[in-house]
Amino acid sequence: MEPIVCHKGTVRVPVSILTLVLAFGLTGWAQQSPDWRKIGGQAVQLALASPATGSVDRVWYSADGAVLYARTTSGKTFQTSDFDTWLPSGDVAPPEPLQPAGVVRSPESGAVRFLADAANPYRTYALGRQLSRSDDGGRSWSNLTSFHGTSIIGPGPRDLAVSRANSDQLVVANGLGVWRSMDGGLTWAGLNRRLPNLPVRRILSTQNGTSGTRAFVEGVGAVELPPGGTVWLEVPSVTLQAEALQMQEYRNALRVEVSAFGQSADGSAVYVGTADGQLWVSQDGGRSFRKTALPADVSGRVERIVVDSGTRKDVALAVLSGGTRSHVLRTTNGGEFWDILDPDPNFLPPAYSVAADWAAGAVYVATERGVFYSRTDLENAVTNPVSWQSLTDNLQ
Repeated sequence: MEPIVCHKGTVRVPVSILTLVLAFGLTGWAQQSPDWRKIGGQAVQLALASPATGSVDRVWYSADGAVLYARTTSGKTFQTSDFDTWLPSGDVAPPEPLQPAGVVRSPESGAVRFLADAANPYRTYALGRQLSRSDDGGRSWSNLTSFHGTSIIGPGPRDLAVSRANSDQLVVANGLGVWRSMDGGLTWAGLNRRLPNLPVRRILSTQNGTSGTRAFVEGVGAVELPPGGTVWLEVPSVTLQAEALQMQEYRNALRVEVSAFGQSADGSAVYVGTADGQLWVSQDGGRSFRKTALPADVSGRVERIVVDSGTRKDVALAVLSGGTRSHVLRTTNGGEFWDILDPDPNFLPPAYSVAADWAAGAVYVATERGVFYSRTDLENAVTNPVSWQSLTDNLQ
């Protein structure tokens, strides 16, 4: 059971949810199914009322109030009847929000939505930076989530569900998960412990001695799983800070929205990708760049670029993602031209990252539907078709 935290104060309480890490090295490919193990959880501690998870856009109750639904920003819908365990839901459409007849005034500038309570025609909720409630048609308001000016459930509530069985049972969706109050907003607890929605985009480092596994979580930043722990903790990352400064430098130099970059081991070759699907190459450490030509019909945001970790600085991989598909590109001549490693553009789902074992010719792509693997010649441009297979089909 989640602890309940009064919104007059905040405590840190560990809970556990599962996330996944590939448990074999890049050179450890075999024909049998890969061996996986689960580590840590799907929650990260951010000094809020409870641990948080990923972004949720909608929450709503079933007609009888027995089931709560949550739709994540990625479009997946989950349901819970015990307010602990979440299961994938079918194609359940959320109801139209109930709008109040009118509001005399807003509780704060920037309150973007007003919702009515079906059980109480005089009660109105306002969703802005905080969640507020009025019981007199908007003449006066009570802030339900603020403590010293900061929201204890995270900023910017996106949706609100009020139980038909008890109007004091409130559930809020925001950029950090799902939050519930059983007493009309006096106290709050997260429902994120088993909601599989933590958007891990990169593994920054694995456990080493007293240092835990570190990852990059979208919307949060760098997090670390302490050895033996179950909850991720927010931590500063020198690597991410250095990357952010470097990205800003390339943005200023190219005057484009840089989304990814990679560089050779000696730093002389730099590959830069943009949000609108362009690739730029520098052979002088980033002092000057040239725009490279991409294959026809290739488009999407450049998500990740990796360069040969050895001396072949003219060999690199890039993954572009857009809509419902992604492309993996390879260059073996410093960006003079790029091959497409996915002959069927609809096969690979939207991807976030790419990694390679250059000596073995193994390529791994992290997508929203798991990890995909292929082998190809990473030293020479070839036209042989590349076959991709999922390494994570057997994961539950």
